[in-house]
Amino acid sequence: MVDDALISSHPIIVDVSSPAEITSVFDSISYSKGSSVLRMLEDWMGRDLFRDGCRKYLQDYQFKNAKTENFWASLAEVSELPVAEVMDTWTKQMGYPVLDLVLLTNHSVFDAADRSSYMDDVFALARADVVDYGNAFNLTKYLINESDYIVWNRVSSSIAYVRDMMSNNPQLYPKFQKLFGDLVKPVSAEVGWTDEGTQTQRLLRETVLSISCQMGNTDDLNEASRIFDQWISGTLSSVPVNLRLLVYRYGMKQSGTPEKWNIMFQRYKSSSLAQEKDKLLYGLASVENIQLLSKLLEATKDEAVEDDKFLQPEFRRRSRRDAQEAGAGEGEEQHRVAEEQRERDQNLA
Repeated sequence: MVDDALISSHPIIVDVSSPAEITSVFDSISYSKGSSVLRMLEDWMGRDLFRDGCRKYLQDYQFKNAKTENFWASLAEVSELPVAEVMDTWTKQMGYPVLDLVLLTNHSVFDAADRSSYMDDVFALARADVVDYGNAFNLTKYLINESDYIVWNRVSSSIAYVRDMMSNNPQLYPKFQKLFGDLVKPVSAEVGWTDEGTQTQRLLRETVLSISCQMGNTDDLNEASRIFDQWISGTLSSVPVNLRLLVYRYGMKQSGTPEKWNIMFQRYKSSSLAQEKDKLLYGLASVENIQLLSKLLEATKDEAVEDDKFLQPEFRRRSRRDAQEAGAGEGEEQHRVAEEQRERDQNLA
């Protein structure tokens, strides 16, 4: 279809005003593109109905003149499909057709597994620099109507790399947040903050509210802070398990004070559940106060937490990594000094 991409291309059906023009329009567009469009039409209608329509057309107009509209009418009569309405868009316009409108207007044509795969593929290809990120972002436009968990779960993981790369860019990151904040807002408002429904609905709620909070949507951040304050004050005895990580992280990030942080830290030390301690630790580390973060680091030296299997490992891993990097640095320095000495010896020789 290279010819159809040229400015000199033309629709399959064109008006002619003289016999000389008739010959000029019978080219690769008329034959190659025309045959491809007919094969597509046959696949849409079904082979038997398509051939029945062709027979009817030939029988009705034998020994007569006929127009394209007559052919469409014969096919529509046997198939009861809007043949003319569909085919006019293919035969009366030049160039490549726009096919992505289907996903924007009726994404349910593709099942949820396909939609999630499209998201995964396009962002993976963009990251590999095979396609432009503009194409990936264009594909996300329909998400404003998306409400399936497996799609949003894939979106969450697919945009994580882009989010991390843009997070320190003061010009681009706010635009990125607004784009996905607007896309996720309808479904986040629909699922709400009440932990109810099937397991899939609960997972959807956790996923979309997480994206919404990451994108800075005020309504969801305020709700996370409200639930967090109720939990800190004791008005709420326990945060629903599927919402705890969100409430702990964004509640502390939005409304964390030294008093609230200390209460949370005491609950961290008194908890005996591994998963709960992990979530509380995320919340403690989400505070914006530098002094409190330093206090969290200093807490590793305290007797009450020195044997804690949940707080210590990250710092131990970081210490090992720093030591390895330092060792690598010393090795590189020794190698550099040796090379310089070797060059001096060669010059003296």
